[in-house]
Amino acid sequence: ATYLAYCLCRVFLKSTKGAFWGAALYAAHPIHVDAVSWVSASNELLFTIFVLAALITMAKAVSGKGRPWLLLSVSFYAAALFAKETAVAVLPVFPMVWWMTAESPRKERDLGRKGQALKIGALYAVPTALYLIVRWTVLGRMGVEDGKHRWVEVLCSSPSILLFYLKKLLWPVGLAGFYVNPLISSPTKRMWLALAVLVVLIGLIVWLSRRFSPVFALAGTLIFLPLLPVLVAVRVYDQGNMAHDRYLYLPSVGVCLLVSFAVAKIWHDARLRPVLYVAGIGVVLSLSYLTVRQQRFYRDNEAYYERAIAVGPANTLVMGYLGDLYLENKQDDRAIEWFERGIRTAPDDPEAKFYLARGLMKMRHFSAAVPILTDLAYGSARISAQRRSAILLSLANAELELNELERAEHTLRDLNQFNSKFTGLHRTLGIVFQREGRIDEAQREYLLEFKTSGDQESGRQAIALLWRLRGKDTMTPPEGRK
Repeated sequence: ATYLAYCLCRVFLKSTKGAFWGAALYAAHPIHVDAVSWVSASNELLFTIFVLAALITMAKAVSGKGRPWLLLSVSFYAAALFAKETAVAVLPVFPMVWWMTAESPRKERDLGRKGQALKIGALYAVPTALYLIVRWTVLGRMGVEDGKHRWVEVLCSSPSILLFYLKKLLWPVGLAGFYVNPLISSPTKRMWLALAVLVVLIGLIVWLSRRFSPVFALAGTLIFLPLLPVLVAVRVYDQGNMAHDRYLYLPSVGVCLLVSFAVAKIWHDARLRPVLYVAGIGVVLSLSYLTVRQQRFYRDNEAYYERAIAVGPANTLVMGYLGDLYLENKQDDRAIEWFERGIRTAPDDPEAKFYLARGLMKMRHFSAAVPILTDLAYGSARISAQRRSAILLSLANAELELNELERAEHTLRDLNQFNSKFTGLHRTLGIVFQREGRIDEAQREYLLEFKTSGDQESGRQAIALLWRLRGKDTMTPPEGRK
């Protein structure tokens, strides 16, 4: 990725020295630690590599290398889409790059030139449409129909979240794996102020692009466009898990382009070169130190979570994660300490209560978990449909463990009305019926669970109870008739 960042800067700036310093900044930037050190973020690296490769090969196609380079560029973009879906957001970059490189920016563009750029955009739209069709075929939904936050919160909070990302990109200190980002549920002065700052920044980029070089436009689009899907994702993630450094892996290339442009301009003045060397080495060494220092927090999960809480002391979600970690390590007292700390930090946060209840369930303190789960399931707290379903199922399991079969059945009936296809619902209901001796109803519930979720154990139970209903004195079917 660093090498391709160097190539991109060299292709669009025609300056080896500028490209070197831009790539050096990219190699040393501590904002990359999250993407590189967290293995599940490998898609960020792949997506960035393929996007940069697509831009570089497109520039070669425009410079007269021919149609094969253009087809290769489209193929790289298709690979970026299948590496990470947010590549959809960079689609407008390609017609813009064609516009930048196919003709000098100082010449007047005619209608024919615009039509050519649109044709290029349509060419890259083909793999985009193919990807969207495949995605819809596999998932059958967009993925944002249900969410943790309302769309109005996403809209009103987006300006401040974008500024948060820009701040981390330009001043990479206080980095962590998780952040708490205040959500705004209605237009406020803070929202309008953040929006005004963004408008000014975008206006400045447009002016610099027209006044000096279209490289500013390319840098601006690389910074802002990949962050737009991240804003939409705010709807589906919990507070404390909405913003991550790894999303800045590609946008940081835009900053490196700006640095490369500045170096290329300064390099022409021999008197300023010593200053450039001193400043450049100082910046790269400082960023390298921050990168090595940040790496310490990725040595294990405990260090990772504790760093997030040190940066965001109100992050109750990570407190829950840390509690779960201690439960896995058989440190129940420390786990409960973190669960309760989450409750003290945010007494009205349903997520903090859910983590405490789930922790109590794992420690088999079912009687203590029931009142918390009941309050979450039937209270007035705003909880996503998926989480409420999980809470109802957990409540039924707790009641089942306490041998309160009637209450467990009532809870499962409520879940059935709320979300009849929730995984585990019919299997648990089958267990309740089987304990009550209602074998025929239990068999139907097990079978329904198998049909709904494909749970193999439920399928085996359904077959076993079917043979039992047929008068076989065995819990398993004869060999060869499974």
